[in-house]
Amino acid sequence: MIEPKSFADAAGDLRVILTGAALASITSIGRKHAPKETGGILIGTYAGRIADIHEATAPPRDSRATRTTFERGTHGLLRLLQKRWSAGEHYIGEWHAHPNASPHASLTDLTTLEGIARDEAYRCPAPILAVHGIDAGVPALFVAVRWPDGIIERLRELDGTLQ
Repeated sequence: MIEPKSFADAAGDLRVILTGAALASITSIGRKHAPKETGGILIGTYAGRIADIHEATAPPRDSRATRTTFERGTHGLLRLLQKRWSAGEHYIGEWHAHPNASPHASLTDLTTLEGIARDEAYRCPAPILAVHGIDAGVPALFVAVRWPDGIIERLRELDGTLQ
């Protein structure tokens, strides 16, 4: 079983919790699609300034991927999100995997995050981005938020405790 991970912004105002189930999905989907990149969306709940991510979806079937790029499709996402919204869960952001590479966000990743924040259809003015990578055989996770003022901030992983 994968333990949840908690991340926070520099000021400690925002916490993002990735549940063990969400992390397990990211890891297993990433392995399944390697050596190509892959990804999906993050779904969960908000309680004040805490984003609790319960689900990391598989890539929609109209997604496109290569060894160095991933373009998430949209097939089936509206229906899935409508079900989640009726259960009180929300679109929180995006995730993708960089197999055999560091988990840092690319310029394309950051541009995508900017577009999501500006698109009212997402209803997500501060989207979260999680990038899973395996660099030199060691898995790692990059997590960032795009604040409503346009600043993108990398979140720091808390020391294993869900404070």
